[in-house]
Amino acid sequence: MVVMGDFIELTAVLWLDRNDVLQLKPTWDCVISIDDATKQITIRSAESLNMKEEC
Repeated sequence: MVVMGDFIELTAVLWLDRNDVLQLKPTWDCVISIDDATKQITIRSAESLNMKEEC
Protein backbone atom coordinates (compact mmCIF):
# COMPACT_ATOMS: atom_id res chain seq x y z
CA MET A 1 0.00 0.00 0.00
CA VAL A 2 1.25 3.48 -0.83
CA VAL A 3 -0.51 6.65 0.37
CA MET A 4 0.68 9.95 -1.05
CA GLY A 5 -0.41 13.44 -0.11
CA ASP A 6 0.88 16.98 -0.27
CA PHE A 7 3.18 16.46 2.72
CA ILE A 8 3.57 12.70 3.34
CA GLU A 9 4.27 9.51 1.48
CA LEU A 10 3.52 6.29 3.34
CA THR A 11 4.58 2.91 2.04
CA ALA A 12 3.41 0.00 4.17
CA VAL A 13 2.39 -3.63 4.35
CA LEU A 14 -1.10 -4.39 5.74
CA TRP A 15 -2.36 -7.67 7.20
CA LEU A 16 -4.88 -9.06 9.67
CA ASP A 17 -3.38 -11.04 12.53
CA ARG A 18 -4.99 -14.20 13.90
CA ASN A 19 -7.22 -12.04 16.16
CA ASP A 20 -8.47 -10.05 13.14
CA VAL A 21 -6.60 -6.94 14.29
CA LEU A 22 -5.35 -4.80 11.39
CA GLN A 23 -1.54 -4.56 11.39
CA LEU A 24 0.27 -1.82 9.48
CA LYS A 25 4.05 -2.06 8.92
CA PRO A 26 5.33 1.22 7.43
CA THR A 27 8.81 1.58 5.98
CA TRP A 28 10.14 2.90 9.27
CA ASP A 29 10.95 0.58 12.18
CA CYS A 30 7.54 0.19 13.84
CA VAL A 31 4.28 -1.73 13.58
CA ILE A 32 0.93 -0.03 14.08
CA SER A 33 -1.99 -2.22 15.20
CA ILE A 34 -5.56 -1.00 14.78
CA ASP A 35 -8.19 -2.92 16.77
CA ASP A 36 -11.64 -1.87 15.60
CA ALA A 37 -13.45 -3.87 18.31
CA THR A 38 -11.74 -2.04 21.19
CA LYS A 39 -11.07 1.22 19.28
CA GLN A 40 -7.39 0.90 20.22
CA ILE A 41 -4.24 1.83 18.28
CA THR A 42 -0.93 0.28 19.38
CA ILE A 43 2.52 1.28 18.11
CA ARG A 44 5.48 -1.01 18.83
CA SER A 45 9.02 -1.59 17.63
CA ALA A 46 9.30 -3.78 14.54
CA GLU A 47 12.10 -5.68 16.30
CA SER A 48 9.41 -7.38 18.39
CA LEU A 49 7.58 -8.54 15.25
CA ASN A 50 7.73 -12.18 14.23
CA MET A 51 5.64 -12.47 11.06
CA LYS A 52 5.22 -16.25 11.44
CA GLU A 53 3.67 -15.80 14.90
CA GLU A 54 1.54 -12.75 13.95
CA CYS A 55 -0.08 -14.09 10.77
